[in-house]
Amino acid sequence: MAASFDQIGQQFVQAYYNTFDNNRPALSALYQPQSMLTMGDTQYVGPQAVLKKLQGLGGKTVHQVEALDCQPTARGGILVVVTGKISIDDAPPMNFNQTFQLFPVGTGYCILNDIFCLNLS
Repeated sequence: MAASFDQIGQQFVQAYYNTFDNNRPALSALYQPQSMLTMGDTQYVGPQAVLKKLQGLGGKTVHQVEALDCQPTARGGILVVVTGKISIDDAPPMNFNQTFQLFPVGTGYCILNDIFCLNLS
């Protein structure tokens, strides 16, 4: 039996943040040439541009996922919305929201769209 969109979304989020916190360069494998990250009103397109931005965010990170919602989308995609906290270089945690549009590629998924927002208010 195939995994449900909820299972896939949960597995993706766990793998994504584990990789982000422990092996950030490996995240580039999740993005395709047409993938886009929006962060701070700026768009980054393609794995190299996305990874360059993510590498520039500082040293050690720790993500805590507090809420996770998933929905199926057209053509087998999955929309994933995450709310949580991130600590960078042992600083106090900051609230964040991140939205992923996952798209099927081969036997897995890639990140087609990624929108990250710190909630600093």
